[in-house]
Amino acid sequence: MKVILKERMGWIDLCKGLGMLLVMLGHAPFPGELTKVIYTFHMPLFFFLSGYLFSFRKHSSFVAFLKRKLITLVIPYFSLSLINYFYWVFVYRNIGNDFYSNSGISLYRPLWGTLLAQRDTPFTIHNLALWFLPCLFFAELLFYFIVKYSDNYKQIIVYLMFCSIIGYSYSTYMTKALPWSIDAALTAVVFLGAGYIIKNKMQARYFTIHFFIIYLGINLFFGLHNKTVNMFQNMYGNYIFFYISAFGGIFAFITFVRILEPVLKRVTIFAFIGVNSLIYLAFHKYIVFPLIGQLLNHLSFYQVQSESTKFLEGISYTIVGSLMLVPVIFFINRYTPFILGKRN
Repeated sequence: MKVILKERMGWIDLCKGLGMLLVMLGHAPFPGELTKVIYTFHMPLFFFLSGYLFSFRKHSSFVAFLKRKLITLVIPYFSLSLINYFYWVFVYRNIGNDFYSNSGISLYRPLWGTLLAQRDTPFTIHNLALWFLPCLFFAELLFYFIVKYSDNYKQIIVYLMFCSIIGYSYSTYMTKALPWSIDAALTAVVFLGAGYIIKNKMQARYFTIHFFIIYLGINLFFGLHNKTVNMFQNMYGNYIFFYISAFGGIFAFITFVRILEPVLKRVTIFAFIGVNSLIYLAFHKYIVFPLIGQLLNHLSFYQVQSESTKFLEGISYTIVGSLMLVPVIFFINRYTPFILGKRN
């Protein structure tokens, strides 16, 4: 693990690692109110971090930019989807599981679903969690042109507000997800753009315990007074509350990581998860979690229905799942890194 992480132990990898643990918690059995808080900001956080790393001048042309994104986002999407597809064909179609609904799904429809990349349909049952990759792909393409045809940050902000209105309006009046998550990309690009704009304005004085309390209070107040948020299902609730709670959660989370960065760096599994977040995203929900569920179903303690039991169950899913994927990650990084768009 130390070999892989020796060049990457920054706060962004820590944010991605801890953020992925929140994604896993959100997919595990967990108390409803806590899950609601997680969903107010955990996916916007990843788009924000992508925007923080976004570079327009790094690429000589749009063709070079597009080529890079095809390698780092589209190739992993298809590769990881294909692995999940074969797992679905050879495992779940034979034994069945509550995590899947196999009724009426032919053997080949998920292949078409993979190409269409349309969220929340029976034909993407094998790769639902991977919606993030095509969504990020289109959000970054859209933001590339926003930056290209903007003279300053004010114009960028105007374009981002325009995208947010279109994205929210579509989610309100049309609701059905578009192929390759183009609809969600209109909302995601707002957080991506915010990360890009704030990159040069993030000063240490804004990442203190006092600001953490303020950010967290904003997130909890507006998040808990809003309806349940779920970008995957085009659910945003109140437009103003959604964005305020999302940004409050993002800044609270980043502040938390920045304050505790010296301590968090010592727990190398957090940054390890961040560096390998794609693999955790792809395999935790429909491969690892059902296996953990089969194990916990045999333990009488988890049969008791209570909030405390559900809390411990969610923590168990997340911890055990994050450890189970470590050998898979080492194998992929060593023998098949091309499926992640990486070189040997």
